[in-house]
Amino acid sequence: MCVETHDIFNDPLSMWIEWESGEEPKMHWQVQIIYAVQSAFYIHSIYATLFMDLWRKDSWLMFVHHFVALALLFLSYVNNFTLPGVLVLFLHDNSDATLEITKLSFYLKKTNKRTVL
Repeated sequence: MCVETHDIFNDPLSMWIEWESGEEPKMHWQVQIIYAVQSAFYIHSIYATLFMDLWRKDSWLMFVHHFVALALLFLSYVNNFTLPGVLVLFLHDNSDATLEITKLSFYLKKTNKRTVL
């Protein structure tokens, strides 16, 4: 019995069905694409944080964040916990978008100081 990758969003506990039977689940091709794209994104983010971005107070924190995310991605792939990994990536990316919007708003507000006459 093969669990479709999109079923884990409707029924998160269904990702463990194949593990109960004792056989390792086969990785779906869509999961492989998600893992390849996300790995490339985090590798680029590490490189960009170290060598391309303007150095800020939170740059080391962003570097550690991207390194830990890449390590979690790698470990879930190696240990074949790819369906839980996709669910964690989905939740992680949503919070990353909120964080980036908040940082962008903060930096724009900081640079748009106007003097009132």
